[in-house]
Amino acid sequence: MRFHGHRDMLHDTDRNEAYARAIAEAVRRIRNSSDSEPYAVDIGAGSGLLGLIAARAGAAVTAFEVVPALARLAERVAADNALPLEVINAHSTEASGRRRASLMTHELLDSGLLGEGLLPALRHAWHELLEDGALSVPSSISLFVQPVHSTFLRDAAHLSGAAASVLGVPAAVGACAGGPQFFELRASALIREEELVPLSGPVRAVDIDMTRPPASGVQHPPPQPLPQAKAGGGAGQTPSDDRLRADALLTWWECTMLEGEGGGEGGGEGGGEGGGEGGGELRKLSTSPWEEAFEREHWMQAAFLLPAHAPDPASASTQLHVAFDDHEIWMALRSGSPALASPPHPGADAPARPFCTCGMHCLWGHERLQELNRLDYAAARAAAAAFVRRVRAKAGGEGGAPRLLDAGDGPLWSILASEGLAGERLAGAGAGVGKCVCAEGSAPMRTLSARFVASSGASCRVEVKLLAGLAEAPLGQEAGGGETSDSGDGESDRGEGGGEGGDAGPDTSPPPSVAPLAVGPRFDAVVIAPSFATLKRCWGGEQLGECVRRRRWAEAHGMVALGAPMLPCRAVLRACLVECSALWMRHAPVGDVAGLDVRRFNKLCRPTGEGRSLPLWQYSHAARSPAATWCETALPAASDAALLQGRVRLTARAGTAHALIAWVDFDFGDAPGAGAALIRTGPTAESGDVPRFGPTPSWQGAVFLPTPRALGEEVVVASLSLDLLRGELRGELL
Repeated sequence: MRFHGHRDMLHDTDRNEAYARAIAEAVRRIRNSSDSEPYAVDIGAGSGLLGLIAARAGAAVTAFEVVPALARLAERVAADNALPLEVINAHSTEASGRRRASLMTHELLDSGLLGEGLLPALRHAWHELLEDGALSVPSSISLFVQPVHSTFLRDAAHLSGAAASVLGVPAAVGACAGGPQFFELRASALIREEELVPLSGPVRAVDIDMTRPPASGVQHPPPQPLPQAKAGGGAGQTPSDDRLRADALLTWWECTMLEGEGGGEGGGEGGGEGGGEGGGELRKLSTSPWEEAFEREHWMQAAFLLPAHAPDPASASTQLHVAFDDHEIWMALRSGSPALASPPHPGADAPARPFCTCGMHCLWGHERLQELNRLDYAAARAAAAAFVRRVRAKAGGEGGAPRLLDAGDGPLWSILASEGLAGERLAGAGAGVGKCVCAEGSAPMRTLSARFVASSGASCRVEVKLLAGLAEAPLGQEAGGGETSDSGDGESDRGEGGGEGGDAGPDTSPPPSVAPLAVGPRFDAVVIAPSFATLKRCWGGEQLGECVRRRRWAEAHGMVALGAPMLPCRAVLRACLVECSALWMRHAPVGDVAGLDVRRFNKLCRPTGEGRSLPLWQYSHAARSPAATWCETALPAASDAALLQGRVRLTARAGTAHALIAWVDFDFGDAPGAGAALIRTGPTAESGDVPRFGPTPSWQGAVFLPTPRALGEEVVVASLSLDLLRGELRGELL
């Protein structure tokens, strides 16, 4: 289990100082207005920081934390600071009949606002844990919504262009409303790249008062018109003559830490860290992308993706409709006649909750759709045709009828390869016509792939089969399903939620004796596209590890011979030095936070030479060396290959190095336009010979240096390794 998000919060000075000032002020108010000693409950304690701030101010505190490792950490941090803190290893909603508190502290906020159970926890606290008139820190929060144009976000919602032409658009996909899940990202990076344009001013769409129990059930605030966009640039500004389509509703929130004197006002044009005079600037927190602020990982923005034909935000008749319940928010743009002044019953005019009925949105996800929309299909067709010719020749010459196994997710490469097989027949290359079998590891994935095969017209050449076990024990998970975390004292917690990936991968070695599955004769070749639904938001090294695992699984089950051709045919692992001071700082060890010693956290989440998956383009960075290859491997990889490693000489340029950034280029053969450029998980553009990480669905592997290294015009030697079984990247400068 990883706790990188907690470390990011502890390094967030704006957040921690805002909480410290608001909590201290709340305790002071309670002391001045009551004869009893202040008593606080801290919900979702984490490292115990907020509860300890209240204890330092003079309150008795009970902290609730459901993760055992974090609960123990909070107790030890309290001891390190010689402060009293009662820690209960349970969810706050399990508590009742306790002494009522006069103060509640909490931080149950995610990028989409409600994903951490904010509303149920607040409702229970007001019914069971708090006295009348208790104070809450934070005390209120508002959600801002703004329609935006962005091809990057559009590609995450629909298949279009060449992708729709090759795969087709099944009727179920065309009729699907999509899913309510939002696309989380740092939108300021898209703004800097001029890949996101606001189409109206922001709308303050949802207000939640945390000083009283929230209502239950579906809530539907009144529909709101969209403010006209202004000329220029900024939160509500866009060129007035540019009629761009609305691709997403970008959301962020602004949180008031404590109501009252000095709290300030803010937020009209998207809020900000400020909002007021005097001490008010630290009574508010905002995740607005329009303000230069801390480049957080734990709080970003949420983009709710729109249907392909959303109403024009510039139209006076277009309104924003928002609804939410205890678990999620959903929203829509509507045009036409104004909303009913008095709906027949609450929620009657609420937007329909999006629900994926086609399988594409929920099974493939946003990043996969972006990959499909951004693939070079001319090069992909050429690569597939060249691969089919190579396989046919190896399978017995012109008269052969090769059989191909597609063991990736989805039928794309089955369809492309089948076009090559059909082309060979039409050209008279031989009497036999090969077959592609698209193998899926679950019934829902099989159904989805079958729909696309039918819509593409490839049903006569592509067969979709369910191969139970193909996708079992994905990379990074143990067969038993548990995860392991280091608690800092030699103990470990298994099976607890809230982590960011396991530490141990499956044993991918072939079993000693496995009966062949009922798939017919042995296949002549394998296609495994390096993109898997089980491995979202990870870098290409983890995708490579899963490719290897699936190939070995097919060999172990007698489906394909050792050494049979594979597409992609090669993986090239590359790296460069990067300067990224703000990002590096958030991965450095934790020290004092808001005047409290939280170094104990470093034993729980040790900064090491192990890499992390990150979308580097979303953070401030500068490449300090050209890209260089540190390892490459033919595919299929040797059956005993478990570790890829190498040393690389990086030609450094003047500056500071904070991290080694790694990625994988997958080689799809020698066909014109194919090669390593077909699917890249690293830079999307280059300036000279220095890579530039621009907006891309692919993530990179980042190994942060223990200390920043000053660079001159010199050659730096780096050592990197990738554990194919665990997907674990490690690196260091020598």
